[in-house]
Amino acid sequence: MDTTTGGPAMAANGNTPADDGDQAWRDILFKSGRVLFIVGLLDIAVMVACIVMGTAYSSSVNVFAVVAGWFLMKGSLKTAGIVRWIAVLGLSAVLAATLVMPCITPWDLTRVKIRLTPWSTMLSQAAFTVAGLVLLAWVGSRLGRPEVLAARDSAGLKRRDMRVPAVIGVLFCAVLAGGVASGLNGESAQHAEQVARERFGDTYRYQTTRVAMNHVGGKSTYWAMVTVYNDTEIRDVPVQWTDPPSDAETPTSR
Repeated sequence: MDTTTGGPAMAANGNTPADDGDQAWRDILFKSGRVLFIVGLLDIAVMVACIVMGTAYSSSVNVFAVVAGWFLMKGSLKTAGIVRWIAVLGLSAVLAATLVMPCITPWDLTRVKIRLTPWSTMLSQAAFTVAGLVLLAWVGSRLGRPEVLAARDSAGLKRRDMRVPAVIGVLFCAVLAGGVASGLNGESAQHAEQVARERFGDTYRYQTTRVAMNHVGGKSTYWAMVTVYNDTEIRDVPVQWTDPPSDAETPTSR
């Protein structure tokens, strides 16, 4: 950083203005980055523990949070703009998903899940979701403080309209929900449910939750996950078949 000239100078990388008169924005970036860095490290630790224990775990936060947190702690105003944009996008998408996704799952299945799932599990899942929303809202609001915006202006960085990521997040959720609803109620999903019904009978109810297809050598291989349930039991059953089927092959559920 060049502070030898008489007027405000620009940092060599263009990320931060060199004027040391008001450094409040540096504290905001550092504290926000520190939180993201710690959250990312904790997420990575949980992921490693789940891998060791053979437990399913999925998260896209860990590496991004560590990298973004590091650059924020270093005072990168460019990173601040990117992270704030992503935080608003994620917040709007998650909020929209909480409203839309329950409409995709049949209420009958939701009711059974609520009744059979231990309260401790539901509370932990709810706490995880709320914590994610709070983190996104906190980071987005902190990086949108007037001190940070003024520093970005001084650095010659363009202001971002946060209505854009908010709308994109909602639209993304709507498109995704529409595609999921269409796929889980299509011909392949119905076929998967029929295969599962042939194994478990009419004493259960059936709902396809995932469908995938791979086309190789003129044949399409389908894989689906069907939730088989009644008032006292829920189980997930994988189903696989090919189209056209092989001579010695029949659809299977395991």
